Amino acid sequence: MSVEGQREVLSVAEATRAISAALERHLPARVWVRGEVNGVRQGRGNTYFDLIETDAGGATVAKLPVAVLSWQRREFDVDLAAAGLRLEGGMDVLVAGPVTFWDKGGQLRLEALRVDPTYTLGAIARRRREVLERIAAEGLTRHNARHPTSLAPLRLGLVAAAGSDAAADVRRQLRAAGYAFAVTVADARVQGANAPGSVAAALEALARLHATAPLDVVLLARGGGSEHDLAAFDDERVVRAIVEAPFPVWTGIGHEQDDVAADIVAHTAWPTPTAAARGLVDAVAAADGRVAAAAATLASAPAGRVDRERERLERATGRLAAVPSRQVGAASRRLHHASRLLARAAGQNLARRRASLDARRERLPP
Repeated sequence: MSVEGQREVLSVAEATRAISAALERHLPARVWVRGEVNGVRQGRGNTYFDLIETDAGGATVAKLPVAVLSWQRREFDVDLAAAGLRLEGGMDVLVAGPVTFWDKGGQLRLEALRVDPTYTLGAIARRRREVLERIAAEGLTRHNARHPTSLAPLRLGLVAAAGSDAAADVRRQLRAAGYAFAVTVADARVQGANAPGSVAAALEALARLHATAPLDVVLLARGGGSEHDLAAFDDERVVRAIVEAPFPVWTGIGHEQDDVAADIVAHTAWPTPTAAARGLVDAVAAADGRVAAAAATLASAPAGRVDRERERLERATGRLAAVPSRQVGAASRRLHHASRLLARAAGQNLARRRASLDARRERLPP
């Protein structure tokens, strides 16, 4: 520091050291700070992001830069891994470390040493609970179930990440069944801060399509992951998009033990994407079975009727044995002619019914 006239003048280095000293005097060596992760970026083994605080309208009212430095990040990474979490934008976190002033960058920042995963998981559970409470209060639980599912749901919408294992598995299950499924895929982000808006937009896009090309079922599919990975499906935007959808929405999200808010409002919730696809196949197979059974009934009914009528005519012929032969011959000819007419009429009726049945079955096998 130098004195110029009546002023104390600091060099840049002296100013930054003074700021660092002031921070050390007035803040603990380690502080816990809560906030929302924003703008995650990597560099030379370090991770950088901002902790932000927003108001009710979503506007940022405060921001604190955070650095997770390579040489002191082991415990931070262990904390996340223990809860199956990955640092992503939109995550609510509680992190600890010293607040420092970075001389070379001229930046005040928190050097994060630890993160409390229970805080993040608690925030996810809290948001989910709040969404479900609002939906229940409005009487919208299972509201999507008001849409009936087609007896043979062949025209499908699929909301999933294009190229994901979940989407590929669903398509594989449908192809293997051999039925004429027609699938319209709506690509969506299914993880991260942008996922809720992306999933809701995909459902809305399919709703517009449904207005001109009706869909029997829309399947919302996402493979397994941690609670944070699946948090998009607890988001109110996704929940309300399902509630407002004009078609049945089936969900196949995560693994069997996973339970998300989207499942609560969906028409039908399946434990996995694979199970949901098999549910669709089973529904069409059941419809195919009913059609086949109806065809067998129609095919056998006319023949049985002819047999019964022929037996009746033969009995009648037998009762005429005591009648003079000339009368018997004439009656026998009339009975034989009547039998032929009945058989012909039954055959024509069967042909008409088979043609109608074939037209109904065209939608089932490819």
